[in-house]
Amino acid sequence: MIASEYGIKNLKRILPQLIEWTKTPNEGYDNLKDMYTALNAQFDRYLVHVIKNIAGVYTTAKTSEQPGDIYERVPASRQREAMKFLDRNVFTTPIWMYNAEVLNRTGQSFMTITAERQDGVIQYLIGKYRMTRMIEAEASGDKDVYTITEFFKDLNHGIDKELYTHQPIDVYRRNLQKSYVDNLISIIKPAAAMPYFGAADSPNGPPSQSDNAPLKSQSSDMSSVIKSQLHYQQKLIKADLPFIKDEMTRSHLLDLNDRITEALSVK
Repeated sequence: MIASEYGIKNLKRILPQLIEWTKTPNEGYDNLKDMYTALNAQFDRYLVHVIKNIAGVYTTAKTSEQPGDIYERVPASRQREAMKFLDRNVFTTPIWMYNAEVLNRTGQSFMTITAERQDGVIQYLIGKYRMTRMIEAEASGDKDVYTITEFFKDLNHGIDKELYTHQPIDVYRRNLQKSYVDNLISIIKPAAAMPYFGAADSPNGPPSQSDNAPLKSQSSDMSSVIKSQLHYQQKLIKADLPFIKDEMTRSHLLDLNDRITEALSVK
């Protein structure tokens, strides 16, 4: 997390210089577009490195003569630290990536880039692999465990801030909240294959295409947890609506409520 924070600080220093550093006399802005794309890809790499800590496992290769475990869970404190990092750098809109001069010269969309990044992070976080790891860790009886209940509490805190404080929700945060609800729904309802988030040459590689596939067993704990989270989101929305005067925020919340109601209805 510390290394990724320093990496992001470097990107923040690079971005304002991109136009000057990439310009070539009598040529257009292809170099600028390539470098802004590369800067985004590097940002994604830092995020993927952090995400791997959540429900992660340390692997220490050993021969049969060497004592100690080969596989060890990432300590709960480190997983909490990773979630705080994602709250600061992803769920809180990374507005530092918005540079009007760069975007107006390259034709790229900060809103689209941000929405795709946030959606990718959410898909990584609530994929079946990570949630199964959390459930298994809790079932193991170990004391140093980052439980799935604590995980969702932290995740909701990062994504639903405005619903707790009854504040208007801007377009970036509306997109984030829609992504969260839609990804929760996709776990209990049929969904398209999970798109790959992160740099193409990331050493972590793409996630499994089955990671966010619909649950085959509706009796699993994972199904119960996801449905519980959808009910919780609906409870937050209904509690927030009476306080909301901003029309776009109100429309957004009503839309989310309808999506959840449809997902939880028995057909």
